[in-house]
Amino acid sequence: MSPTRKSWLERLAHDLRGPLSPVQTAVFLLRDERTPPADRAELLDVIDRQTRRLGRMIEEVSDFVRADKGRLLVRRESVDLELLLDDIGPRLREMPPEITFEPGASGITLHGDVVRLGQLMRAVLGFQMSPADAATPRATIRCLDGGRMQLVRELACRGDAAAMAAGLLGDPHPEPGDDGLGLQMMIAHAIALAHGGELTARARGDDVIELDLQLPAGPTAAA
Repeated sequence: MSPTRKSWLERLAHDLRGPLSPVQTAVFLLRDERTPPADRAELLDVIDRQTRRLGRMIEEVSDFVRADKGRLLVRRESVDLELLLDDIGPRLREMPPEITFEPGASGITLHGDVVRLGQLMRAVLGFQMSPADAATPRATIRCLDGGRMQLVRELACRGDAAAMAAGLLGDPHPEPGDDGLGLQMMIAHAIALAHGGELTARARGDDVIELDLQLPAGPTAAA
């Protein structure tokens, strides 16, 4: 086993224990008859919140395994890009993205798995380099020659932007801002490839990373 994979498995075990420990503590206190009713309601909230977090982590591992086996997509259909972005917007309500459509980029239709495309867009638009990031995500969408859609998003970063960009899509992120396991961008990369597209990360200067997502456009957009 490579040192990188071994290190990630050790971190996986640590991260999974994160939500499990408060659940176990809450269950212990709920079994104690001396625990006041008001505290019981709060403890149930802890269990609900942490089990949902644990479920998201397990789903992330499941997606990672499916991506590795090339089994991410379930079905393909025509997907209106603007409707897709409107649909995922409420799920990014903590920091709603500002998206600019360049001239000629309206009415883009993609062809693929709508669930995975939504997951891909949420990852690209909602990704944070650090949990402390508070900048509004900004992205630009344009049509490229050959019937391809391009979405470019800027990420501010602290440190060596070139080094961070090099590992962003191929290694687990060390500081996931979504309470996940750091696999979000690796899975997003796999979703883009599964749709015949690509997702790349490049440094622009010392403190900015550009995420560049390109996907084949569907018949409507290509017309």
